[in-house]
Amino acid sequence: MVANYLTGTAFMLIVLLILFIKICNDMNQEKIKRMYQILDVVAALYVLLDAMFAASLLLRQQQILVLRLIVFLFFIVYVITPFVWQLFVRSYMEAPHGRLFRVLEKLPLILLLAMVFISLKNGYVWEISESGEYMRGRGFQLFTAINLFYYLEAFGNGIYILYRKMYRKDHYLLQSLILSTLPLMAILVNTYLIPLQMTYPLQPFCLVLGTLSAYLFMADRQKTLLEEQHNASLNQALELEKEASRKAAEAGAVKSVFLANMSHDIRTPINAILGFADTIARHPDDEARVWDSVMKIKSSGHVLLNLINDVLDLSKIENDKLQLKEAPADLNELTEGFRELFRPAMMQGELDFEIHRNVLHPSVLCDEGKLQRILVNIINNAVKFTPKGGRIVLSVSERPEGNNRGIYEFLVRDTGIGISKEFQTHIFEAFEQEQSSMISNTSGAGLGLSIVKKLADLMKGTIEIDSAPGEGTAIKISFPFFRTQENADSRIAEDPPAVTDLSGMKILLAEDNELNREIALAILEEKGAEVTCAVNGKEALECFAESPEGFYDVILMDIMMPVMDGLQATREIRARKRPDAQAIPIFAMTANAFQEDIRKSREAGITEHFSKPLDYEMLVRKIREMNRVAGV
Repeated sequence: MVANYLTGTAFMLIVLLILFIKICNDMNQEKIKRMYQILDVVAALYVLLDAMFAASLLLRQQQILVLRLIVFLFFIVYVITPFVWQLFVRSYMEAPHGRLFRVLEKLPLILLLAMVFISLKNGYVWEISESGEYMRGRGFQLFTAINLFYYLEAFGNGIYILYRKMYRKDHYLLQSLILSTLPLMAILVNTYLIPLQMTYPLQPFCLVLGTLSAYLFMADRQKTLLEEQHNASLNQALELEKEASRKAAEAGAVKSVFLANMSHDIRTPINAILGFADTIARHPDDEARVWDSVMKIKSSGHVLLNLINDVLDLSKIENDKLQLKEAPADLNELTEGFRELFRPAMMQGELDFEIHRNVLHPSVLCDEGKLQRILVNIINNAVKFTPKGGRIVLSVSERPEGNNRGIYEFLVRDTGIGISKEFQTHIFEAFEQEQSSMISNTSGAGLGLSIVKKLADLMKGTIEIDSAPGEGTAIKISFPFFRTQENADSRIAEDPPAVTDLSGMKILLAEDNELNREIALAILEEKGAEVTCAVNGKEALECFAESPEGFYDVILMDIMMPVMDGLQATREIRARKRPDAQAIPIFAMTANAFQEDIRKSREAGITEHFSKPLDYEMLVRKIREMNRVAGV
């Protein structure tokens, strides 16, 4: 009998040891993992002490002191086990309890421990007779009833959670009820059905069975959670892939819209340029008309250049790096220039274009280029969305504000198709266009009114829109400008003439494009310079290397050239072992106009970076200034 009991005990201890090792290696949830480790250790102590207790009762060969110690330790573990079991089950079920409840639930444990310690003296729960016989005390029934508290609490938690449906996964609820029921059934059977004279390890067996079931349930639950996490990760990856595909499609659509809109917006200045070029071709002998057409072509070219600069400024605007270049400007001249600029478009659309000005102080301090871009964009929109026979009015007014400053209001009003109230909330978003059958054949604004809004914000301006479908649109932009004490005519009269003579200067020009080279050569020679031409970077390097020291005063270097590009040629020149290789000014003349291009030019040794189309007057002045510093 004893041998069988001990064999069963050894088997149960081995099972508990295996479970302890498995839980250490397999479980990822730290909190419930720690609770299970504590439960496993307590269960092992319970099984071991139960076996020692049973062996002592069956063999009756232990000394009374040793037997008392074994019984005492058994009852300590007997009291602690249900408390630990309840904590584990509650942790498994994630059953929440308040702080006060957690304090109060320790009272039965304290009472039971006190009853065990009292029994050492008065045998209240248990006692050992002088003959070495174990007997239950008068308080044993009360002791066992209280000891049922934690098993009943675990069972009650399961019932409570099942009733309240705190978890929707029913197999977890069923598992929690099984976990809480096994030890409860064991202690009831062991206490009230099995006589004292019979010894059978039912309660340890049920405890081990509960511990084994707990591990299996935990492993199953963790597997389910891992599968859910894996599925969630797959779903997230799928959603990310869908989002990436959507963004790629949107990027392609934005690119298409961008190209279409840019194509549309450059037509206004191109129409003017082609129209006035045709005028020159038809009236080559009419000097006044030719001169007027040339000036208007030049004005339209500047508008086209400003439109291209909008593209370059996009990244600066987004990164808050765009800088204002404020200078005195005449608002009357600026707005009057729109009359000729938009004449071809107005004639083509059979539109009436009027400009009204009520400005006492037209000379202001502002960034004229950005103001022009804003107004051109808005007027372009009015032209595009106003039917034939319509009317567009540009009004400029001034409200004095004191401190030599005024609020200048620019109002563009048209009799076009109008804008719905819903779309007005999105009108300043990039590339947005209202979906309407009335505009199905009209492409959207060039870069969208978003750049208008951002430029206006940069200039501390405000934009107001008053529109309704079928009733036209009025867009008012207000800017706070400081007034200046001069107008454009007086500035021209007072500014000293720029020194643009390059007589006696020797210039090395590296340009692979024959037309660009011809234009640059003609302008520089007209200014008196002696020019040597190279068609690529390698030729430019050879010309510099074969020339005497200090022969050239400046090098004008294109960047994108065959054989050797301008940056490589510049590096090779700067690396020459001669004093003028480091001192000679090298100016880049290139269509590469982005900030990254300018940075690369500086790193290669370029002195100044000029973007095409070139302002040759500025280039000539810069050559004079640079060589004046060098002592030429």
